Amino acid sequence: MKGTKIVKLPKLGNKSKNKYLSTLKSLTKAMNRSLRKEITEIYKTKDTNLIKLFIDNLEKNYTGIFTQESKKLLGDFLINVQGDLKSEVFFFGYDHKYDKQIQAGIDNNIMLIKNIPEKAFFDLRKDLFQSIANDENTKSFYQRIVDNNHATEKRARFIARDQTAKLYSEITQVSQRSNGIEYFQWGTAKDSRVSKGKGGHKKLEGKIYKWGDYKNYPIIDSQGNRGIPAQRPNCRCVAYAVLVEDGYKMVKQSDGSYIARKIWR
Repeated sequence: MKGTKIVKLPKLGNKSKNKYLSTLKSLTKAMNRSLRKEITEIYKTKDTNLIKLFIDNLEKNYTGIFTQESKKLLGDFLINVQGDLKSEVFFFGYDHKYDKQIQAGIDNNIMLIKNIPEKAFFDLRKDLFQSIANDENTKSFYQRIVDNNHATEKRARFIARDQTAKLYSEITQVSQRSNGIEYFQWGTAKDSRVSKGKGGHKKLEGKIYKWGDYKNYPIIDSQGNRGIPAQRPNCRCVAYAVLVEDGYKMVKQSDGSYIARKIWR
């Protein structure tokens, strides 16, 4: 676009994404193996008090493990992102006034990871007491656990995909704004999976917006919410840095986006 230079920073590296995903998958699979083996055995007793106590202890144990591992995971993720963001124009590092913004993203990630065992055990209890009430045999109850295991692993994969994109988006925003970048260009994945229609992102491709101009951010979903790339669940869009060339200024358009106009002296 005339009057601007678009800097397409590196995409989130595979090392950053894969470590996050592989860690969550390993944790979830380990927990699920324990559930299938240990809970199935104790189910045979049909002693609801004993089963409840056993599940409570197991949940406490795994919630602690997931919480502890999530903090280490997020620390590793930030280190890997430093390498992803290094370029001639930008560097990883930001004004400390943005600390709360980054920390909020980290805290949200930890909360969601911690919630994986909490949700799994909530569903387990529901199925357990339903199975006992129906006087189901061990094989039927085991199948319930297997089905819940699949749902838990699917949720873990979703969190990994969605949250790495969201946190990377927050970090790139902070990195850009800390380096004096005021504007960003919306970039989509440019494939058939890019959303269309109301709140769709295909029509946002190439448009420029101003960081912090919240009321003029584009609508990103069918509910009318406004936001930036990666804020909508499973969004693969990115924010490219926009450098304004000498002799030009950014002018807001009626739809909230911006365009470069030459300054006439």
